[in-house]
Amino acid sequence: MSEVKTDKLSPRTASGTVTLGTSGDTFTIPSGVTLTNSGTASGFRKVLQVVQNTYNTQASTTSASWTSTGLTASITPSSTSNKILIMASIAAAFTGPAGVQGAFDIFRGATGPLSGNQFSQVYGGTSTIEGNEYIQYLDSPSSTSSITYDIRFVEYGSGTLSVQLNGSTSVIILMEIAG
Repeated sequence: MSEVKTDKLSPRTASGTVTLGTSGDTFTIPSGVTLTNSGTASGFRKVLQVVQNTYNTQASTTSASWTSTGLTASITPSSTSNKILIMASIAAAFTGPAGVQGAFDIFRGATGPLSGNQFSQVYGGTSTIEGNEYIQYLDSPSSTSSITYDIRFVEYGSGTLSVQLNGSTSVIILMEIAG
């Protein structure tokens, strides 16, 4: 292995470019190394904006049709190449016989379900079981218009699926990631 030690690396001409390696090469930055950017860097992903919303009004369904949880948030991307990371924590409750099944998913306007987040709760009796369901999805909306994301749910078994039971809070976070 060869090692080059220098205090400064500059292009040969005043408006030149320095290229490190070729396509497919890997550069390793050891633990403890600090990189400082005092200029303009490009090609790196970064979070451009964050939107958070909470909701605590109860909703329930016994239907196999997608129903809104009431948990929504809107964001306006600054470029069509940017992506939106959607993260949600939904306060859920299942009531019914063994085999209550349901799903939560993300809708962008009328488009969805986006993530395919299916789950199943199986238990006996008619008691209510509460817990949080989590969804994450990286969307590529290709838009600079305001976009509303809506968390919806569906119940496939013979019980009741509720959200925000007794004022429990659900949370949605949207992050615009530079493309």
